[in-house]
Amino acid sequence: MDPASLVGDARQRVRRLTQHVPVVDDHSEAVAFMLSVLLVVGLTAILLTPTAADQAALEVGVPSPGDLVAPYSASFASQVLTERARSAAEQAVEPVFTARDPTLAAQQRGRAREVLQHIRIVRGSPYMDDDQKLVLIAGVPELASFTEAELRALLALDDAVFASIEQEVPSVVGLKMRSSIRPDGAPVTSLSLIGLVDPGMDDATAETVARLAAVFVAPNTRIDEELTAAARQAARDQVAPTIVSFAAGQTIVRDGDPIEAEHIEALEQYGLLRESVGWQDILGVGALVAALVAVFATSLGQLKPGYYRHTRSFLLVVLSILIFAFGARFAVPGHVVLGYAYPAAALGMTLTVLLGLETGLLVSLLLAVIIGIIAGGDLEMAVFVLLGSVAGSVVLGHVERFSAFLFAGLAVASVGIATIAGFRVADPSLDLRGASELISAAAVNAALSTGLAALGALGAGALFGVTTSLQLLEIARPNHPLLRQLQLRAPGTYQHSIQIANLAEAAAAAIGADALLVRVGAYYHDVGKIVRPYFFVENQLTGQNPHDGLDPYASARIIISHVPDGVDLAQRHGLPQPIIDAILQHHGTMRAEYFYYQAAEQLGEERVEESAFRYPGPRPQTPEMAILMLADAAEAAVRAESPKSTDEIEQVLGRIFQSRLSSGQLQDSDITLSDLQRIREAFLAVFKSIYHPRIQYPAGIAPAPTEDVAEGARPAELLPADGEARD
Repeated sequence: MDPASLVGDARQRVRRLTQHVPVVDDHSEAVAFMLSVLLVVGLTAILLTPTAADQAALEVGVPSPGDLVAPYSASFASQVLTERARSAAEQAVEPVFTARDPTLAAQQRGRAREVLQHIRIVRGSPYMDDDQKLVLIAGVPELASFTEAELRALLALDDAVFASIEQEVPSVVGLKMRSSIRPDGAPVTSLSLIGLVDPGMDDATAETVARLAAVFVAPNTRIDEELTAAARQAARDQVAPTIVSFAAGQTIVRDGDPIEAEHIEALEQYGLLRESVGWQDILGVGALVAALVAVFATSLGQLKPGYYRHTRSFLLVVLSILIFAFGARFAVPGHVVLGYAYPAAALGMTLTVLLGLETGLLVSLLLAVIIGIIAGGDLEMAVFVLLGSVAGSVVLGHVERFSAFLFAGLAVASVGIATIAGFRVADPSLDLRGASELISAAAVNAALSTGLAALGALGAGALFGVTTSLQLLEIARPNHPLLRQLQLRAPGTYQHSIQIANLAEAAAAAIGADALLVRVGAYYHDVGKIVRPYFFVENQLTGQNPHDGLDPYASARIIISHVPDGVDLAQRHGLPQPIIDAILQHHGTMRAEYFYYQAAEQLGEERVEESAFRYPGPRPQTPEMAILMLADAAEAAVRAESPKSTDEIEQVLGRIFQSRLSSGQLQDSDITLSDLQRIREAFLAVFKSIYHPRIQYPAGIAPAPTEDVAEGARPAELLPADGEARD
């Protein structure tokens, strides 16, 4: 085949291959920022969203739309009831009056004389008839309460009797006003004055005197406003604030009962009564949520470097938080039992299975704070959510079988019940029924959380393209069809993959990467070699190398094709994307050096089409893929050179690591130099266990089976000189 056509075909294969590559978006950081803003806006809107428990339409006098209960135990000083008690104490204080004014008695006696003198003059006038006289005396203000009959009787009195009346009335007025007469006291009547009239008068005359005197008796004292106000203030000050206590679940106001001011106050204390949202509310809540999200995102960036590159995963985190916070907004406020049954722990558990323990724990912390705010600052609710979520997430941190979900549910239930007991065991208002309801709610919470976590791990993982550890364990079984083909058709490659899996797993554990992912990725990274197994040295048992009859271009094309062949096989067998990434990225964009130099020797380096000898890539995008690349190269080089000492192994590893660093193959993987050092130490430990000194046996004595050569080893003469270019 013409070299140019080989090069063109290789390029076409590269283009087709890169269609499957999840290349990192140049705008991934901007997308992550926008998702963070979405999370802030969404959580702010959720916290400010009115719910049925936020009885914004409740007013005093309006019937309650339902039973409104206290979501948790609390005590507070009621301003409404305190003011009511103080007002009652104030009203109970009698007014303070000034001392009796003696001048008022003289004034009223003088007025009585003036009126009686006027009546006497009218009575004796010869120029008026009785009707005219009646009109004149009826116009006197003090006589306004007299009837016409009483006034005519005054006009008809004998002059001597009237003279005695005129003399006695001022005297009776003076006697009565010697005592204190309050303006708010009982009105002075003739009956109360009859005892002050001269006992020598007949009854009819005495009653007339008392009747006339009563209209001239006036209050001779008044309320002292300053002293009265001081006395009433003192009475108010003596009333202590009224403390109102509600036990968790206690009814504040029953369905249909008129709402009183004290009910409104209690609802406000629990945050169950929301007024219209103003810009101050938006600014305050938004600032708090922004701080929470900033701390969350920063912490996630520290614990999971490069998380922003995985847009789908971060979108899953954001949407999950918003969904669970929205559900809590309606389930928690105003519902004691329902609040504790709300399966908030499911979020942390699900994300732990899908994205790792660090993500699950951070999301659990964020959601616990949000639900604590939703519950009106209830510390018990926040701690309940946090500890349950953390317990379930930790148990599921390295889930390998579905039975782990059962243990996670037990952990959530146990921690939830312990939290409730810790906060409520000393609460005297908690009865047996209330305790049993809360314990039942914690058990329901654990069951729902576990079930949702299991469903979420399957559903969300498939929807967002996230691979779970359960999926990885499923395809890691040796009887998987593709692994069975690898064992049967390319046994040497299979043994090589097992060795790489051991190396990669140890290295991943050393730096805190996903050890299961790198192990399973190592199993499948060279699965494409089963298409042409005999072209790869580890599968050549006869010592004949088919590349000897091919030009370097053809050999390079065959060697490089194991990557796209592997992708095709993986896709046909439904392997998840991380395993496909392992197949694509384990060589990065390295060159097939062995055949490149062959071509350079035959044609001259300036005439060699370098792209025909370079793997399609991309370069490793994660620490796990970087470990796989290093393990693949290190295993090939060490097996090819068969080092006899630790120093020789270290030299080989140093050359491999330096080669990948200097060629830029690790620059997209977010791996650090300290990580590389720990990876190198982990590799060295594994290689030392393989290439340890052997016991020399006398001739004719075979070594025990356990002391045989390392699994997968091949005679050195069958390996190419350049171990790094083994493929």
